[in-house]
Amino acid sequence: MSYKWFALLEDTNTIGDHTGWGIRILTVCRDGSMVAACPLFLKSHSDGEFSYDFAWQEFYQMLGLHYYPKIVGMSPFSPVPVYHFLVKQGENEAMYSRYCLEQIKLFCSTHNISGIHYYFTDPGWGTVCRESGYAMMLHHRYLWQNSNYPDFNAFLDTFNKNQRKNIRKEMQCLEKNNLTVRFISGNDITADYADSMYDFYEQTNQKYGTWSCLFLNRDFFKKMFQEFKKNILLIGAFSRNNILPDAMSFFILHNRKLYGRYWGSSTFIPHLHFTLCYYLPVKWAIDNNIDSFDPGVGAIHKSRRGFVSSASHSYHFFLDDRIRSVFDENIRQINMYIRDDISILNEAMPLKRKDAVEND
Repeated sequence: MSYKWFALLEDTNTIGDHTGWGIRILTVCRDGSMVAACPLFLKSHSDGEFSYDFAWQEFYQMLGLHYYPKIVGMSPFSPVPVYHFLVKQGENEAMYSRYCLEQIKLFCSTHNISGIHYYFTDPGWGTVCRESGYAMMLHHRYLWQNSNYPDFNAFLDTFNKNQRKNIRKEMQCLEKNNLTVRFISGNDITADYADSMYDFYEQTNQKYGTWSCLFLNRDFFKKMFQEFKKNILLIGAFSRNNILPDAMSFFILHNRKLYGRYWGSSTFIPHLHFTLCYYLPVKWAIDNNIDSFDPGVGAIHKSRRGFVSSASHSYHFFLDDRIRSVFDENIRQINMYIRDDISILNEAMPLKRKDAVEND
């Protein structure tokens, strides 16, 4: 969450009314100086949110109501739990957040907006939202945390014998296909890599059809790779004598936390996705003393590869009293189901029993 990041999205025309991500920023000033800002979006669809709120849309239609437009607060196209209002350092963040939360309700009530939805929020922001009458909803996510592993083999040793063998076998896809891996960061990131990553991003998204999240453009990738070099990690798989990668994964690094974003490959190679997007980033994180790695949303196969299931939070306020009542009455049970699913996935992880002694 930074002004520079939102400015890049706007300057490259990836957000705006023409994309259905209409920019609406609430600012609070005191004595002519800005003390708080709330980056919001007036949405005419739900694409790029990773919210999958189709049931809510259908419920509105059943009642003869319009679900759109709605207000959304999140880091666009990024299922990363970092969203909160921006408050000037030294100011009372909770006080200004509460004030803004109420002002946004008033804005929506006078502009015929159905509701307010804050997705992938900062974990520390929940109390002020609940105190302001917003209902919390849990969402499933995955996270790898560094348990001070001395090396990648120590991480592998947490799995049971069969899964250790399976991971090592999957990682052999590099050698079997004569691919060389390069970890690319900082000044080694060039405009050519930006072009390649955009091509992979576009190609991968096109495979998902209506489920895709194809909002970013080539200009965004080029400027991001220039302005955020110190926050980017690329992992490329190269054929012999190739200057550009045959496949590549892209990650954001911030505050000793690694976030998986996009990947792509010019040809399908079994297990290459797991290797470039899960195993090698974990290895790099261990080697570079990174605290955690968020691989992105979806796909239970992450659970079998060392990513622990946990919950992210969203907060919602529906302007229609009937909708709000139904949501508030049912959300506790929905959240209970989410917690149960998280527990089941974690219990099923193929980890070595603490009392087990296994030899490879």
